[in-house]
Amino acid sequence: MTNQQARLIGTAIALVGGGVAVNAENLDINVGITIILITGALFIA
Repeated sequence: MTNQQARLIGTAIALVGGGVAVNAENLDINVGITIILITGALFIA
């Protein structure tokens, strides 16, 4: 597995984690949105 593939898988897992964080009742919605935005930026870069 190359470095690029590992980064892609890690970013996809983090995006799913952000989606879960948005739907969690105990967390503020801004936390999940922040996670999604940061991992989205990493995915593009």
